[in-house]
Amino acid sequence: MSEQDCLIGQGDGVPFKAVVVAGGSGARMKKTLPKQFWKFSGKTILEWSIDKFNESEKCDRIVIVLPEQWREKGKKVLSRYDFKKDVVFALGGARREDSVLSALECLENNDLVAIHDAARPFLSEKLLTRLYENAKKKGSAVPVITARDTVIYKKIKKKSPQTETIIQTLIQNVSYTVNRTKITYLDRNNLYMIQTPQFFNVGILTESIRKAKEAFSADSTFVPTDDSGMVKNAGFQVSYIRGSTDNLKLTYPKDLAFFRFFAESLAGKKK
Repeated sequence: MSEQDCLIGQGDGVPFKAVVVAGGSGARMKKTLPKQFWKFSGKTILEWSIDKFNESEKCDRIVIVLPEQWREKGKKVLSRYDFKKDVVFALGGARREDSVLSALECLENNDLVAIHDAARPFLSEKLLTRLYENAKKKGSAVPVITARDTVIYKKIKKKSPQTETIIQTLIQNVSYTVNRTKITYLDRNNLYMIQTPQFFNVGILTESIRKAKEAFSADSTFVPTDDSGMVKNAGFQVSYIRGSTDNLKLTYPKDLAFFRFFAESLAGKKK
């Protein structure tokens, strides 16, 4: 593990840690500057994403994961930020799970940790509190919202038996063949979209990520994209609770204009 840089502050003994994953390069944004450094209402997306953890009395440490090539830029941006917590920088890895694992090495196995995407800047205090309270009782908490749109599944030639089992439980029995490709409509009443932050025990999440990395090495059809999926795949229980439609994720260039408007409206409400 590379050297970790402690910036400022002391923990006050409250029971959860936050990991803000800003390890992406912003490839889908087609921008030179990664999306975590884009500004809305005078703050970067990264700062917006940190805010609720920094304000929470229940959080005492924030681990910020940055890619190596943007590490100094991140430190410079956050040197002006008014941190109220113990803050640590961790190096991002080649894949998201590598970045999360890097951050977990800054924590203890018995810690309760919230893993959050830096691309979700509009986390509310209300949602964070509900997730924390649920995690205290059940050991984990993952926010989900119902799917609003109709979803189709494109059959692929190579997939894992686990994926096939999941798909079969979602099928509406409405399938078509388009250009020799089978397209199946899924029942959106059974579909949910997963958000962050996601709360887990550090030891359980660490074990789950390591198992997922082993599975990916052995079977290229298994591609972990989400922490809760890795925990579930490792055989641990995951508790899902209602998320928030305001907890938006910045993904594509067209999102920028709306995010700027939404950020400004939130700032206006606080005045």
